[in-house]
Amino acid sequence: MILVIETKDMYGEYIREELIVEKEIDGKEKIYSYKKNDRDEKGTIRISDTKVEIVRKGEIVSHLILERGKKTEFKYENPYLKKVFIVECGELIHLNERLEFSYMLFDDNNLLNRLIIKVFEKGE
Repeated sequence: MILVIETKDMYGEYIREELIVEKEIDGKEKIYSYKKNDRDEKGTIRISDTKVEIVRKGEIVSHLILERGKKTEFKYENPYLKKVFIVECGELIHLNERLEFSYMLFDDNNLLNRLIIKVFEKGE
């Protein structure tokens, strides 16, 4: 199965990524697992009605939890940086098996970026 992730940030950068994933349903939660052999990276994306959790492991290690209307910690680590940021989730909208969510990324109360992300299974 292919999962498409489209990201646009406040600087106008647009990224579209297609991941080969395995999908699992656990109650009302969808869990997508992926592995990128070219980057020795693996991760999971968990989606429920009110929450999104994204975990990456590899050269970049990160753990992002987004809950509608809440501020949460975003743990991020790469070979040059290990940091905990604050994210504030805005909208979390489910439309016909598509998910759109937005969040703001802060470091020491300074806005670093505002992102809008769309997630959907290819073929929808």
